[in-house]
Amino acid sequence: MILRKVRNMMRNYLQKMCVYILSKLNETVVYDNKNVFIGEVYWCIMPLPKESLLKIDIGHRIRPYVVIDLQENCFIGYACSSKGSKKGNYNRQYFIDNKSYGIYKSSYVDTSKEIKVPYENIQAYFYELSDKDYENMLKTSMQSAKAIKNDFSLGSVLSKNNNLYFVFDIKSEFICVHPLRKNLNGISDHKTALFSFQNKQYFIDFTSVMQIKNSDDLNVISTLSRVQRAEVIKIKEKMLKKPQKTENSVRKDLYFKYPIGSQFYLGYQDSYFIYFFHQQQKAYGLFYDEEGNEKYTYYTTDFNYMRLLDERCDADELVDLISHSPYDKKTQEYLLMKIDSQRSLKV
Repeated sequence: MILRKVRNMMRNYLQKMCVYILSKLNETVVYDNKNVFIGEVYWCIMPLPKESLLKIDIGHRIRPYVVIDLQENCFIGYACSSKGSKKGNYNRQYFIDNKSYGIYKSSYVDTSKEIKVPYENIQAYFYELSDKDYENMLKTSMQSAKAIKNDFSLGSVLSKNNNLYFVFDIKSEFICVHPLRKNLNGISDHKTALFSFQNKQYFIDFTSVMQIKNSDDLNVISTLSRVQRAEVIKIKEKMLKKPQKTENSVRKDLYFKYPIGSQFYLGYQDSYFIYFFHQQQKAYGLFYDEEGNEKYTYYTTDFNYMRLLDERCDADELVDLISHSPYDKKTQEYLLMKIDSQRSLKV
């Protein structure tokens, strides 16, 4: 236990020192489209709103970006990570071998998303990709974009006119889909299944059935594995048979293992979790990753994999989070009452 604390202290110290050294190096250089070149890799502060950036551990706010285009006030780039993402069924990542460049760790370039990075966010030069790696990286980007076009199957998530749909049946001339919703507005909470992909969370609306022509212009965003698809179908059958609760039902099945607002850190994912409540052995709350992307979710893995932090959200912040959550009105009222109880205990 003592060794773990010392290790964490040393890691936090080294992270802060790296940020300090990079900031000092950056003081003597002014970056713009005249001294930044395509194919180079730079350490940059993540281009996020200040409130999102502050939620990220200081050692993870700076990451490498590959420059693929130059503009007047910013460059267009791909983000790099030492940990390749395992989400999605298409390989949109290009592997950079550290042995080729003499860097400490190998890296994965995420070619699925182009990011605008202001020149003022650049902290230091890292290295430059070889012509071979740069060309192969662009080929990976083009191949992944081509692969996800009109290549759907059962369990695919399709995009059409900026709307998302879950495929549950395929006919000769059309496909049957359920819409995906960002919240529960207008649908019963027991007629949906929680669905997560690309660091975002949606609800599959089983109450709405739509038909889309196979000939329509469709994009495949993601596809569930056979196991995941079977799980969704099982949830669908169970949920549609379940009698609807009345609007005045009280969530007596909620319980609390930790104070509301307790914060946890999931080390192997560089992710954070704000605890709200437990229900049916699942912990519900606000989960966000190192980039500050937020989503309401439950965390089903044992809490032994998460480290309880000293920080806890204050009552006013919790009230705002709960008030804008997708939970039903009765659940929100119950949680707000608990928050008031915690506030009074502190006083």
